[in-house]
Amino acid sequence: MRDNRKTQNPLGRILAHFTSTLPGALARFLSMLAAMCLIAAFGAASPGNCGQEGGPDKLHYIKAAFVYNFAKFIEWPDSQEDTSDKPMVLCILGKGPINAAFDSLKGKKLHNRPLKVQHVSEAKDAKGCHILFVTSSEKKKVKRVLDTFAENPVLTIADIEGFVHDGGVIELVMDERRIRFDINIKAAKKAELTISSRLLKLARKIIR
Repeated sequence: MRDNRKTQNPLGRILAHFTSTLPGALARFLSMLAAMCLIAAFGAASPGNCGQEGGPDKLHYIKAAFVYNFAKFIEWPDSQEDTSDKPMVLCILGKGPINAAFDSLKGKKLHNRPLKVQHVSEAKDAKGCHILFVTSSEKKKVKRVLDTFAENPVLTIADIEGFVHDGGVIELVMDERRIRFDINIKAAKKAELTISSRLLKLARKIIR
């Protein structure tokens, strides 16, 4: 019998495991969070040596999984409208090895809507996106990027230091070799996004 686990991408294995073994979206996310932290801290390793299989690439898949699960606990202004036939659009701004990890999300659903993954090189090309992940290659342009989406219903996420202080909504951070995240509530409200209290409870830091 063919072992399907070998043909799944790393992100698929991570998501499938927690989806099948735990009841409820929150329980799955909590357990995924714990597992990801353990993977990131494997053998007291640094982020650049995250696990034995896949090395640093595994960390990119973990971050992509975080982004996907963050969105499950966010409500957009159009969430009450009949938009089931329209895709949720995840844009990745910039270049880097993490881009391939986000491609693993293609074909998944988010809030019962198809998820579309789109790579863009300029912030102006990301209009119409529900989620925007800013890669580290855009570090020097962060404030300009966030200004482009000011007051637009876009969930902005990055793993760039100081991102939430610059006005981003969620920042992935390494805290004692564990992946954690900070949330800027003020930025979320400005973007008319509603963040579940369940997700807020998991945040390392909340900026109001």
